[in-house]
Order: sequence, then C-alpha cells, then structure tokens
Amino acid sequence: MVYIELFFINELTYIYFMRMIEGYLFYKVSEAQEILKNKFDYKITKSHLRYKLEVFECYIRIGNIMMIPEDFLKYLTLSLVLFKKNEKYKIEIKKEIKEKMPKFKELIKKNK
Repeated sequence: MVYIELFFINELTYIYFMRMIEGYLFYKVSEAQEILKNKFDYKITKSHLRYKLEVFECYIRIGNIMMIPEDFLKYLTLSLVLFKKNEKYKIEIKKEIKEKMPKFKELIKKNK
C-alpha cells in the first residue's frame, strides 16, 4: 500500500492519508467523514456513516478497519429512507456496488 497526500479544499488545507492501490483510492471511516464534509458539504457522524456502509455494503474490512473505495463515497450522501422505500433505486445502487466490489476486494487481497 502507498500512503500519499491527496488534495486541498477551499481556502484551508486538508491533507488526507488514504491508501492508493493500483490507481484506486481507499479511505478509513474518519477520512471519508472529512471528505464528505469538505468536498460534498455533507455532515455525518462516524456511527451513522458506519451504519450506511453496512446498509450499502460498500466497504472492505481489513482487520478491524473499514476501508471505503473512493468510487463509493457518492453513495454515502444518499438518503437511507429513500433507499429503503424505493425498491428500484435500491436495486440499481446495490447492483452497481456488487459489480465493482469484487475488483476492490481482489486489489486489497493482493496488496496486503
């Protein structure tokens, strides 16, 4: 795994130490929480974020650490109420996540 600095947001400098594996970025829960707040203007508690990760099944566990692929950050701003009530919406999101997840799991497995 490679640890690198990522990007600047607004006038303040925010540095994220994410993991880059073969060109894909993976974040810890606390890093994802900061990115959602700063990049998407979306505030969420760590416990609610972990709950959303469980509902969407869009994380990979490495030991006791939940890692979130950058591609899945966009789903974390979605309403869980809408997700649970709208079956078509739920199926589309779950399908997209399930299609991408094996690739991410394989990358993590290869690069432990």
